[in-house]
Amino acid sequence: MEALCRAHPDRNIDLRQGDANGLIKEICRTTKWRGQGAPKRGIRAVLFLDPYGMNVEFETLKRNRDTRAIDVWYLFSLSGIYRQAARSKPKLTPAKREAITGILGTAEWEEKFYADTGGSDLFGGAIQGCRTADVDAIEAYVRERLGTVFPKVTNPLRLHNAAKAPIFSLFFAMSNPDPSAIGLAMRGANHILKAGISSQVRPRN
Repeated sequence: MEALCRAHPDRNIDLRQGDANGLIKEICRTTKWRGQGAPKRGIRAVLFLDPYGMNVEFETLKRNRDTRAIDVWYLFSLSGIYRQAARSKPKLTPAKREAITGILGTAEWEEKFYADTGGSDLFGGAIQGCRTADVDAIEAYVRERLGTVFPKVTNPLRLHNAAKAPIFSLFFAMSNPDPSAIGLAMRGANHILKAGISSQVRPRN
């Protein structure tokens, strides 16, 4: 990255190293954003979140929303949630719960993903729940959670690995609540997402 910056000295590039959650929050706090009533020369931005695993804090998304000027492309780790949300509820360790709650911003997911059987085992103990939420349900819940923060969120583009397993969900979320801005941005975002869907569809022999 540093070499790339040096190769383009005519570009205004600010390269920072550190915890992205903290850096993004700092940038949101210290920049004069157009959406916050700053003059027309105020800044607008597009943020692309390509996290390592499940490291994006839900609070970071809220700070972006508060700018009313940063629209977000979020490459959400669908497989990360699916792996952490063990099929058997007793196998949900504190670390797994913390990871999922951190990325979704609520502990409500546990009620949404798991069903209590209401029965008992051979020894009279209560049978704890199993995960009933499949990939589709988990992805839909992620979109629902993003919708509690951003004024508008697209349906995602689901990305798969070579084995056709779902890995990521690419969302576009708008911070600007203005209807005209939403309409314009959504047309562009949906065009990009539809192009991505088309590129994943192969013609049959």
